[in-house]
Amino acid sequence: MTVSDLDPRLVGDQPGLAGAWAGFRRRLAQGELGTLPVIVGIAVIWAIFWLANDRFLTPGNITNLLLQLAAVGTISIGVVLVLLLGEIDLSVGALSGLAAAVMAVLNVKQGWPG
Repeated sequence: MTVSDLDPRLVGDQPGLAGAWAGFRRRLAQGELGTLPVIVGIAVIWAIFWLANDRFLTPGNITNLLLQLAAVGTISIGVVLVLLLGEIDLSVGALSGLAAAVMAVLNVKQGWPG
């Protein structure tokens, strides 16, 4: 009895497309899906939005999505850098909300631009 008989995860994948397919089936049977559920979920959400609105993939809408994503992306990169340094600080959400509220009040009451 070899080690690969005891633990099927130690079996190497065969080269080529047939080996990749066999490896995928083995990982699927063992429940090691990896990022597959995330990719399928994103594809389903994309399909729903695309079918519900024919203007979803227009250049104007993609530009709007990227502009709205810029602020959240900048905050997310800052949080990741803080977490990578080991300084666990999850108050970024409260601080960004406070900054948005102050900016909104100054914009409406004082007429200051963003």
